[in-house]
Amino acid sequence: MFIREFWGQLAPRARTGFVVGLLAIVAALAWAAYALLHTSYQPVLRASNADKLAAAVRELERQKLPYRVSGDGSTLEVPAEHAGRARVAVSGGGGGAGAAAGFELFNNTDFSTTEFTQKVNYQRALQGELARTIATIEGVSSARVHLVLPESGFLRRQPVRATAAVTVEMESGQQLGAAQVRGVQKLVAAAVPEIRLEDIAVIDHSGVPLTTQRAAQVDGTTNSRLELKREVDSYLEAKLRKLLAQYDPLGEFSVSVDATLNLDEVKVTTEDVLPADGKNAAGRSTGVVIRERQNSRLEGSAAASEAATGQPAAPGSSNLVREVEYKVGHRVEQVATAPGGIERISVAVVGRPLAGGADVASVKSIVLHAVGADEARGDSVAVIFLPALQEQQEAVVPAVPKLLPPAGTPRAAAQPPEPAQAPVQRLAWGLLAAAGVVAVLGALALLLRRNDEAPPAAPAANVDAVADRIRAWLNEEAAPNGTH
Repeated sequence: MFIREFWGQLAPRARTGFVVGLLAIVAALAWAAYALLHTSYQPVLRASNADKLAAAVRELERQKLPYRVSGDGSTLEVPAEHAGRARVAVSGGGGGAGAAAGFELFNNTDFSTTEFTQKVNYQRALQGELARTIATIEGVSSARVHLVLPESGFLRRQPVRATAAVTVEMESGQQLGAAQVRGVQKLVAAAVPEIRLEDIAVIDHSGVPLTTQRAAQVDGTTNSRLELKREVDSYLEAKLRKLLAQYDPLGEFSVSVDATLNLDEVKVTTEDVLPADGKNAAGRSTGVVIRERQNSRLEGSAAASEAATGQPAAPGSSNLVREVEYKVGHRVEQVATAPGGIERISVAVVGRPLAGGADVASVKSIVLHAVGADEARGDSVAVIFLPALQEQQEAVVPAVPKLLPPAGTPRAAAQPPEPAQAPVQRLAWGLLAAAGVVAVLGALALLLRRNDEAPPAAPAANVDAVADRIRAWLNEEAAPNGTH
């Protein structure tokens, strides 16, 4: 009854305000209850690798931290108040950088461990540390490293080089660039002794190789050849565009470079004998004497006469043999020509310069010196200019046809300045917006007025009193008329 009486005493507009206020209070209470009772979760790990996600879950369970896994099973979420601890736990426990073991393998070693076990543990630890470091690269979800370390010993005739294989799993939509792949190779080469960059293979989780051998040699595949040519062409084109933009900033230039590369690897070995400084009586280079031997032999009667008389024989009857050994220098020269040398360059430049801003001779000179073109080698440069652009003031087309000047009227006097049109347009849009707001408010007021109920009827007692008063007034008017 109280509610009905209270509701009946309210005017229509008061009832509307009461209902709106009540709904606002209910909504505020519902929002407060949701904020107090709802637990906000934050993602701490996104991984497509199930092993990595399982390792993170085990670490959170070990530290008794609440968590939940998203519907697709690739995101690990924890309550907002535990997000910091969970991130530290996941990264420290191996979930952030993979479950590979590092140098912590040597934390609990004892003296009974054999040398072979120590070597295996060292290789495992080195692989794990490299995998953790590579997994910290932006875009890499996880990584695995396999090393082949040769055994050292005195009985090894031919040394065996160390090799490495790196497998990376990228996050969704991410891809390693050429510079990042090169960085992974340098990282492994710096951590593993006696390993070369070309002996480090990097592949993705699909088995596609990400490394090439262009640093030392170019293999015979078509992809490598095209990639090397594309890099050279792109480098020269970017260099030319930068120079032409500085030469004529307001002009437009299109540049195309086609470089013919020599992809043959040539290795030349030259062996030569270097004479020493020593010279004989004839002035010829003889080198340094390291051994000299001289033999003399007497023949027949001359030898017997010398033995009997004790006098030397005649000079013509003896035979003298003299052997001299010299030491000279020896030079071996090996010249290896790496593939990728430029044999010929063809450059085409199509430009639309600003009027008076550039000329063909200047642009051709810039191109020749920028790319190192040599016409004697067969290089060619073509520069073609399209019709020049007009100045910006002449290129502006009026937006309203009525503003076009009549024939014979100067442009500056006929066309109004552009900055003067902007305030007028803004004022017009402002008036339209104000009119729209007023129309909406008027419609709302009209709807509220129509929804108002009719005023309540007057009580019956008041109606009777008014009727009696009207009758008395009529009787008073009729009484004077009756006396006449």
